[in-house]
Amino acid sequence: MCLIVVQPKGSAPMGETEFRQAFECHSDGGGIMFAENGRLQIWKPFWKAGKFLRAYRQALRVATGPIVLHFRYATHGAKNALNTHPHPLAGGRVGVVHNGILPVTGGDTKEVSDTVVWCRSVFDKEAPETLLSQAYEYSVRENYLVGSNKLVFLGGNGRVVIWGETGGWWNDGKWFSNRVHSWKAQAAQAITLWDYEGWKPSKFSSGFGPVSYSWEKDETKREVL
Repeated sequence: MCLIVVQPKGSAPMGETEFRQAFECHSDGGGIMFAENGRLQIWKPFWKAGKFLRAYRQALRVATGPIVLHFRYATHGAKNALNTHPHPLAGGRVGVVHNGILPVTGGDTKEVSDTVVWCRSVFDKEAPETLLSQAYEYSVRENYLVGSNKLVFLGGNGRVVIWGETGGWWNDGKWFSNRVHSWKAQAAQAITLWDYEGWKPSKFSSGFGPVSYSWEKDETKREVL
């Protein structure tokens, strides 16, 4: 699973040891998004811990709002810039990062990740105000089998919406999508990971199920910059 860190403005930054341990466990591409004077900034991909750490420190100096970090552990899709988080939505006015496995059927996810499929098929059709509303989470969870997935949306205005917040934890003023993000800690603590297939829709669900996708039929195949 990937790791997301949400750092509100004014909270203590991650220390170098903690940062490097997080990257060691999730080294398939790093990325940062943050608000700066009303605009969303997305920096990615980072393949080395040192460069990622330097970019994070630079973001700390210039960000005027929250900072969101993503450390990728690839389960679907190639290790490349396209599949590295964050992903821009709504013409770059909103960014999203994801931790978990989103349901995708009818396509090969060796090339593109499940997150990219969802960005193209679901999220990128929505307006910024929709993506940044808590009500949108409730709507998607009722209509798709998103299970225990955790996502974070950030707007250029600094608004952050965390999906599955209770599945992560707040520590030292920051939110972590996983309670354990170092190899030492993983060895000392057992983790139960809930697969989305074990999630059952509520009686109010319209039962849309997983998103259908075919890489061969995808005419966009656009790079996410």
